[in-house]
Amino acid sequence: LYTVGIGNDEPLRDLALFDTLVDEVAFVDDPITVSAKLKAGGYAGKPIEVKLKQAGTNKVLQQKTVTVADDKSPLGLEITFTPTVVGELDLVLEVSPQPKEFRLDNNQETRHVSVRKEKIRVLLADNTPRYEFRYLKHLLEREKTVELATVLQDADPEYSAEDLTAKPHFPVQKSDLLQYDVVLLGDLSLAYLSPLVLDNLRDFVKDQGGGLLFIAGP
Repeated sequence: LYTVGIGNDEPLRDLALFDTLVDEVAFVDDPITVSAKLKAGGYAGKPIEVKLKQAGTNKVLQQKTVTVADDKSPLGLEITFTPTVVGELDLVLEVSPQPKEFRLDNNQETRHVSVRKEKIRVLLADNTPRYEFRYLKHLLEREKTVELATVLQDADPEYSAEDLTAKPHFPVQKSDLLQYDVVLLGDLSLAYLSPLVLDNLRDFVKDQGGGLLFIAGP
């Protein structure tokens, strides 16, 4: 029996991007971070150039150089850029091809982002100004991409006049409810929400694609 070794004795060389993540909605002049993992078999210790491009134009939005420590552990990477115009944007994250690379089709990944200028309109409704309500209210008031409105079921009549975010009552008309993108419901009494309001909330989600979040207790 004679054994003959054939093939290449060098390890398989390949760069592979995977688990690429980016927010689907972004805002003008607000930084976008694209994160991914990079596996670099056969290129441990070698500088790898990473570019973020706009699909269709080959325009480089941002670039950086990274180094993978070893062949077995994927490298987590992040690259950030700030959009300046409104519109639909296809982002291409890619690593530059290397000598003797086995395949090139896994050197890039594309993700879609909608860049908006208007703020997300959020309605926060609760029974009392409990901790959860106060925490969310203060958090969303500081968020520059959010336009906040609040409703308190058991608030004094003067509350809506004293607080800039406060509304005197939960929207009853469907047209008023559809002005919002997201509704956050806290510990409200069901008696406070009429059948008409509940029907409007259902249509808000089903037809309008609105976001509805329930806070299940403290």
